[in-house]
Amino acid sequence: MYKIFFFSFISISTLFSQEPVLVKIESVVNNEIQKVGYKQYSFYCVPYGVYTLESIYKKSDAHRFCKQKIKEYYRNNPEDLYFAQEVFHVGMFYHLEVKNKECILYASGETTYGELLLQKGLGVYKPHFKDKELKALYYKAQRGAKKEKRGLWKENIIQNCLGEIYN
Repeated sequence: MYKIFFFSFISISTLFSQEPVLVKIESVVNNEIQKVGYKQYSFYCVPYGVYTLESIYKKSDAHRFCKQKIKEYYRNNPEDLYFAQEVFHVGMFYHLEVKNKECILYASGETTYGELLLQKGLGVYKPHFKDKELKALYYKAQRGAKKEKRGLWKENIIQNCLGEIYN
């Protein structure tokens, strides 16, 4: 089990200013977690404001049917299981912002990794997401996946896991 590690002796918010900084991808754990390096520090990032299929799977301990649907989806769509590895390349540098101990990694120009996950249907933006800057982008990305029935919208995973997302 991976834990999101933030520096014990330095507040991450003091380490990073409001401006994006360049971080190096050290490893891609899964679609939810990437290990990044900044100067002499390493830490794990999760996408800001997004519940990935992996995080929904972890939250659904008591809901066996939800877990089963997610496993089934990845079994039928193995390329989506490795989506983050297609987006991020170990050793490459990406811009990063940190908000609420979560990461906004700019994966493709001004497009965030969270947007790419939502476009692919591999996550949903968090209920009560308040970031005005990203909310419109996230909504548009998620709406496109829903309309095109991609990812969790294709297999109707969202219906089976709705309770897990809103808890």
